[in-house]
Amino acid sequence: MKAGRLILLLGLMVFGCSSAIQHINGGVGGLNSQAFWNTTHMVAMGNTIQAKTLLAQMPPNLKSRAEWHYLKARNLLSRGKVVLAIQHLRIAMQRAGNIPAIQNDLAAALIMAGKPADAIPLLQQIRVAGFKDQVANNLAAAFLGAGKTGEALNRFSVLTASNPNDPFAWYNLSIADFEAGQVNNAVSSMKKAQTFAPDNRDILTGLAMECAAEGDAGCADLTYNKAISLYPTDWKILNNYGTFLANQGRDRLAQQEFLQAVHLNPKCASCLYNLGRLNEKWGKTGHAIAYYRQFLDIAPKDSMAGKLRQHIKTLGKKQYLNK
Repeated sequence: MKAGRLILLLGLMVFGCSSAIQHINGGVGGLNSQAFWNTTHMVAMGNTIQAKTLLAQMPPNLKSRAEWHYLKARNLLSRGKVVLAIQHLRIAMQRAGNIPAIQNDLAAALIMAGKPADAIPLLQQIRVAGFKDQVANNLAAAFLGAGKTGEALNRFSVLTASNPNDPFAWYNLSIADFEAGQVNNAVSSMKKAQTFAPDNRDILTGLAMECAAEGDAGCADLTYNKAISLYPTDWKILNNYGTFLANQGRDRLAQQEFLQAVHLNPKCASCLYNLGRLNEKWGKTGHAIAYYRQFLDIAPKDSMAGKLRQHIKTLGKKQYLNK
């Protein structure tokens, strides 16, 4: 197997970034009742630990209600546990019926879980003027995730026209532009997004990656450095910046970024793979094999695992013959 490309941890996909998916606060009957008021507030404020505790302490009769499952799901989504959130949202819908807020959040969770086609019919059923923009955004995201790029591009264009100061409308349009192969337009849209949300993590990462794809290394470098200065412990950004540096031939600097990312998250499989690639490039076969094996320990079912195992055998033979 020939050595492959370095791996970017974050793909430029709208449903991969929580900022791009829009949720609806409230909307379920009973959420404002005294029994759920404190928990609703904690979930809305993003106090996930307190919300988790309050939900766990509720009596069984409240835990059986749709409101509890809905709040449980929202808190799980805040913690990145999308699959579990979907389970609770489905229970909430079974018990409360087709409440628009539950439908929207279930659709958003499905998009985040990589099941956009399942989200489309849910969103198409919602007819509530009060949060039509959130639903329209998520529907466009679902079309994009389902590979209907043209439809998504049209819908996101409408949203930016009606909400010209909304950074995430521009962010999503940028993603759709990028998926459509319109890289220059993508960068322009992402820069508009940054105008309204200059320090947003997803927007900065998206802009850096799109600038790199456009061939504007200066823009990419500057944006990555700003993102790292704002989020120095974000191992995902460090991995992506390392990938950019390696593609620029700045291997030693790339290695520093990958090592720091692994220090922050020892289970970053793509970081370990990227370190393996660099060491293989430098002729440090033993180090490369070690990193590749660590990658396989963490991601044994990865799509390239089989080829990588064979590649390790080939490298091992070369190493033996060169002794």
